[in-house]
Parts: sequence; structure tokens; C-alpha cells
Amino acid sequence: EYYHEAKTFCELICTSASAGQTLPQLILVVLVHGVLHFAIFSTLDTPSELPLLSAISYPCISARLISKVVLIFNILLVAVGLAFVIVLYRHSVQTIFNRSLPQSIISSLPSFSVHLAILRPLETIFRYFTSPIRTLPDVIVLGEVRCGTTTLCHHISSSLPESVEVGTPFCLWRHPELDHKETFYFVGHYLGYVHPRFYSLCFPLLITKWYHETFRRKLHVSFDGCAQYLTSPTAPYLIARAYKERGLPPPILVACVRDPVDQAVSWWRYENNAMKWGESMKLT
Repeated sequence: EYYHEAKTFCELICTSASAGQTLPQLILVVLVHGVLHFAIFSTLDTPSELPLLSAISYPCISARLISKVVLIFNILLVAVGLAFVIVLYRHSVQTIFNRSLPQSIISSLPSFSVHLAILRPLETIFRYFTSPIRTLPDVIVLGEVRCGTTTLCHHISSSLPESVEVGTPFCLWRHPELDHKETFYFVGHYLGYVHPRFYSLCFPLLITKWYHETFRRKLHVSFDGCAQYLTSPTAPYLIARAYKERGLPPPILVACVRDPVDQAVSWWRYENNAMKWGESMKLT
């Protein structure tokens, strides 16, 4: 059982790396770099025995030292990313999926592997630090759930005139139904942290907006499409505060509605699929 779970874990790392996930890619880079570093430099007495590497490095710094510094830096990034994934994983299982944490490392591998493959910890950390120099959305699609918000957001991001450049929102999850559509910021997916000051972490840099409007002569528009904001008791106040603190006018708010019976049936099916997804990760 341990071998099977470990094999699945490694396969998910490789698959998510090939799909563009930063942390899995960095894990593979560290593994390959570490093997090459020790294989090359452990057999050499001095770095000068590698004339090519010595020639391209700074005169006072050996190729070995450069390789070691880069390797240590990448290892630290991986350690920070994995630590953040573990914290996000615990929050996701207990709060978002409303399940119990697995009792052992082996039993946690299926669910942790999936979270490692779809979460974006390093990107989230980077965006937290750069949130003061990011924009806020011009349009917020408030929901409701299963009322066509995904379709509407797709039209916003792909069907506007060429004179408009659309900045899609950042999502903590790499998932086809969520990517470039909703942030989940004010519903607590970011460890329950919903401070309005950092809402901008999910949106493009101010310099990106300035570049498109100044040099490309395009109107830059960004949006958020979280379907849970409409019924959230705190989201209206937090959204209003985010814009007030920036001194910006409120965004355009769009609410999608649907026949209540059709919505309830669609939501019931959606939640059942979500529960099956949790069960496939062996969450109880």
C-alpha cells in the first residue's frame, strides 16, 4: 500500500509539473540539480577543473559556489512552498471539504497529493507581498451559485472587443472551472484570512494596467466572479472597505439569478460531485 501511494504521489508531481505548476516543477528542478551538483563537483578537487563553468562565472566566484547557492535557494523555496501547502491542506480538509484530517502519513498521501497538484502556494506568497502595487477589479460577478457565473465570466474574458484588455483573476486552485474566474478571497479559502487590504493580490499589477492603457492604447478591465459573494454575510462590507481604503469608486456588481428549482437541482448535483471528489481522495 505504501509503495502504491508513493508511486501515485510521484506521478502526480510529474503530471502537475508538466501542467505548469510552479512548486512541483521546482521540486523536480531541485532533485535534478542536486544529483548533478554532487555527481559533478564531488569528483573534482577544485572548480578550475571545469574550465567552461569557471569561464562563465564571475572571476572571484567558483562554479561550485554558484551551483551550491542556487541549490540552497531553491531548496529553501521548496521548503517554504511545502510548509505553506501543508497549512493550506489542513485548512482545506477541515474547513472547505468539512472532513477529518487523515490519521497517518500514508492515509493522507492521496488527498495531500491532489492538493499539492492543484494549489499555488509560491504564487500566493509572492502576490501577498506585491498586493499594494496591484489593482482591484472593475467588475465583480457576485453569483449566485449554479446560475451561469462561469459562462458569464468566460464571455467577459474572451468576447470583449480587441480594444479591451481583460485581466483575469488569480485563483488559489488550478482547476478548469475555477481558473481565471474566481478568487474565493472573501469566503476564506486563503486560510480564512479576508482582510480587504490584500484583496488586490488576486489581480494584475498596476504597471500592467498602465502598460496596456499607455502603450497599447487599450482599456484594461479586470474582474472577479466568485459565486458565493451574493449570500455571504460579510463579503459586501469587506468589498466596500477594500475600495474605500484605496480611494477608488465601487466596482460594477453583477448578480446572476435562475429559476430556484432548477438552481437547487443543479446545486445538489454539483455538491454530490464535490463529495465524490472528496471520497476519491479518501477523505472521511
